[in-house]
Amino acid sequence: MRTKPVSNFVLAGALFLSGCAGSESDRGASPPPTTLAGPQATTIPTPAPTTTVAPTTSAVPTTTTGPTPATPSTSTQPAPTTTVFEVTAEAGGELVKLFCTNCHSQDGTPRMTGPTWLGLAGSEVALTDGSTVLADSAYLLQSIIDPASQVVAGEWIDPMPIWYVDLLTADQIDALVLYIETLSSQ
Repeated sequence: MRTKPVSNFVLAGALFLSGCAGSESDRGASPPPTTLAGPQATTIPTPAPTTTVAPTTSAVPTTTTGPTPATPSTSTQPAPTTTVFEVTAEAGGELVKLFCTNCHSQDGTPRMTGPTWLGLAGSEVALTDGSTVLADSAYLLQSIIDPASQVVAGEWIDPMPIWYVDLLTADQIDALVLYIETLSSQ
């Protein structure tokens, strides 16, 4: 009989299969070690059987009255911290740097992707449908939440995306509006 050298891949497969072999009735006993033939004969030790304990449940229903007592934490992880977002124009300006500056300028510089915000708040804005609207805080908020509802007239390359709305909280959107309003006084 001819034998072939045994690769590490075959050894690993044999080890896995030796742990899976056997019927339900002989799972408690250790199967004999597996020996592979070849120029470098190798004996693979069989892993010791493991026992899994199923969780138990009480057959007696329990009722509680009042608040549930707190369970002490055994976690080694630090407790999560809550960051309070302050709704300010400054905070809105920081958000603008993250989400808005690629398409909207704050200094009046024209862009092909979106209108400038300089002087926008409080002005009359021409829309693509031919109407005009006052760019008050309600309009600014609506334009951020649903940008397609009232589009500023102009030749924009792409419509304003709405993917970021899911990333921002209502407070963060309010801060963006406050920031845009500060640009009307410049």
